[in-house]
Amino acid sequence: MADSTWKTYKTAVESFQSFRKLYNLQDTWPVPLYDLLFYIAYMSHTGLSASTITTYNISGISTMHKLNGHMDNTKSFLVTKILEGSKRKNPPKADLRLPVSMNLLKRLIQLLPYVCTSVYESTMFASAFSLCFFGLLRVGEITSQSKGRAGKHVIHISNIKLVRKQDSVDLHLMIRSSKTDQHSHSTTLIICSQTDNSICPVHLLKGYLEVRQHALDSNLYLHFDGSDLTRYQFSIVLQRALSFCEVKGHFRPHSFRIGAATEAKRFGIHDDVIKKMGALDVRCLYEIHTIRYLNYLLNISHDFIYIIGSRSIWILGLSIVYWAGKEVLSRQGGRHLGLHNVGFQGFWFGKRGMVWKELIPKIEFLLRRHPPPKFVVIQLGSNDLGTVKGWQLAENMICNILRIHALMPNTLIVWSDILQRRYWHNANNGKSIEKTRKRVNLLVRNQVISIGGCAIRHCNLRAREVNLYRNDGTHLSNSGTEIYLNNVQGALEHFISSGGSLVFPPIQA
Repeated sequence: MADSTWKTYKTAVESFQSFRKLYNLQDTWPVPLYDLLFYIAYMSHTGLSASTITTYNISGISTMHKLNGHMDNTKSFLVTKILEGSKRKNPPKADLRLPVSMNLLKRLIQLLPYVCTSVYESTMFASAFSLCFFGLLRVGEITSQSKGRAGKHVIHISNIKLVRKQDSVDLHLMIRSSKTDQHSHSTTLIICSQTDNSICPVHLLKGYLEVRQHALDSNLYLHFDGSDLTRYQFSIVLQRALSFCEVKGHFRPHSFRIGAATEAKRFGIHDDVIKKMGALDVRCLYEIHTIRYLNYLLNISHDFIYIIGSRSIWILGLSIVYWAGKEVLSRQGGRHLGLHNVGFQGFWFGKRGMVWKELIPKIEFLLRRHPPPKFVVIQLGSNDLGTVKGWQLAENMICNILRIHALMPNTLIVWSDILQRRYWHNANNGKSIEKTRKRVNLLVRNQVISIGGCAIRHCNLRAREVNLYRNDGTHLSNSGTEIYLNNVQGALEHFISSGGSLVFPPIQA
């Protein structure tokens, strides 16, 4: 078991002992079942997720029971059920870490001379950033935990070998042990030279080795004074480089490893293969595939930064979105509306009968499970007309639009106009509702645009066109849904590529 795991388990037991003192419980082992249930309920009440409770606390108590030969109550039926309840009460939070893309990697390396204290430092960090990305390495495999405390799994200078081929050089990198290889079976990665020397891990490593002091049996990455590169220093330089190039987002050292997997996902590598590429115990089986794949990536022109979470498109709304989400599956381009060709993925979240007050809870629910999207298209409000006064509805919408903008500041909000209907439920005067619809659309559209969002006008979906609606006069027919999908697809393509009008189709002067 890793030292860090032992430390975590020790902390867990100490936390449990503090809990016992707080509530005057007897210090007896094995732990009585109801003490354990009380402790889980206490941790859940403090806001800890079920995964945190299980991984860091219950596992530590379980290990203590096993080491002392006690009966382990942590696997009992009641404990399992209360953990399930805790999971429903405090769902796991979405992983907000963003991946470093190929383009961003290049920018970070180019800017290192401006944020590092010397040429030596910028040379070292350039190599470390590149190797971390192309080797899908954990940061603990190239940095020490702290000064004077070398990590157990850190790569040593003796673990690398440059092997010359006919017209290039390969890097043979031996991973002695890792988080998933505690028994030090070790394996060797083979990383090829790349065509772009500015981010090539082999070229940058050779440049670093030329200036590195010849210290044997030491970590690969050393400062000029011979001290080890630490995790903290790696993180600080990363944040400085991100700040210098004005890139905002939750980037961390692990973002390099996530980034390589993200680029693989972009080019259609299957999820199972990506997982195996990043798992040390099977890296040797996939090293050649990884090399060829990464070499292929470097010869492709990247016109944008691809991030799995932030390159997604959410389309949220009522029955129009629900039925459109089903119809889109049979269209050319599928649920992504053909935008996957430029790196975007479409996700349809439609609910029949949905009203405006359900929007924020739905978005908060999604954000607990997924990173914020690049675009969120909102098609909502029709079911509120006739039940809520127009001014009040517009006020609620504008307030919630601002809240969504605060929740997802880097997401582009796309307001999709409330559509015309041939028949309005809960309305005595259809003409009055139509006037309210136009007024609400205008107010919300202007608010969205004022905060940097976009808007879609469905000028070609008119109530007088009978064939565009079902017999109920409310829902779109198949023809109407096709037009609606064309409008959404055309608008998104326009917003992504042109950088022109924030309204689609543009309003004629």
